[in-house]
Amino acid sequence: MINLVYIDNHPISRKGFKSIFKKSKEIKLIGTYKSFNDAEITIRNVNVDVLVLGFDLISNHNLITKIIKLNYNTLLFGEYSNSEKIYFVNLGVKGFLSKKANVKEIRNAIYKLSKSEFYISDEKKYSIDNFRNRTVKRILSKREQEVLSLLFKGDKNIIIADKLKINPKTVNTYKTRALKKLRVKEIINAYSILKD
Repeated sequence: MINLVYIDNHPISRKGFKSIFKKSKEIKLIGTYKSFNDAEITIRNVNVDVLVLGFDLISNHNLITKIIKLNYNTLLFGEYSNSEKIYFVNLGVKGFLSKKANVKEIRNAIYKLSKSEFYISDEKKYSIDNFRNRTVKRILSKREQEVLSLLFKGDKNIIIADKLKINPKTVNTYKTRALKKLRVKEIINAYSILKD
């Protein structure tokens, strides 16, 4: 049984999660909470496998850092830019789930996180695991690696172009080639492959 806690300040979202897992035999929803303060006693006293956080909670950097330091498999539920995703992965977040996700995808994300696997909405479309055992140098050129590395740090194309002494359009060309070679569509998916 996977123990799940859901925190979101939107009552409709909390009600939706209750409805989804009401009769589940594999996932036990320990509780839904409006805030981390409301959930904290439960979280500290119950073995929680997956902690799902709603989007609006993330505006508070100190709160997200505090939650992640507790070392839970944390899944962020909402829409994020690539730079935000990379930032949160560096803090320790294990996954991202779009609020457009259907029930099957929500369950799949929770299963993956319960095994401490990384999850990104629609990641199943990409063959990310196929690349884990291949060396980066065989997949990407040196320049593609440099461009991705700077993108992972949050640098914009114009800054990267200046650092590498190339045209900003060339930065985009290297990025596009690298993503194509890795068979992914977004920088965060490339990051999830290469971060290890």
